[in-house]
Amino acid sequence: MKRVIVIGCPGAGKSTFARKLEAKTGLPLHYLDIIWHRADRTVIGREEFDRQLDKLVMEDEWIIDGN
Repeated sequence: MKRVIVIGCPGAGKSTFARKLEAKTGLPLHYLDIIWHRADRTVIGREEFDRQLDKLVMEDEWIIDGN
């Protein structure tokens, strides 16, 4: 089991770090912003976000990038 959460303020370099970590480890990378924001620039509801996040964190391996 390999799990990493990369958190920080916008512009802190967390996505750059997460991409480099993904390249080195081969762990799947997931961005919280991509889960939260829809293509039409609206957001999903909190309950749906929590459901998707719960499903994601049940996996054995991941990198999660968010703030």
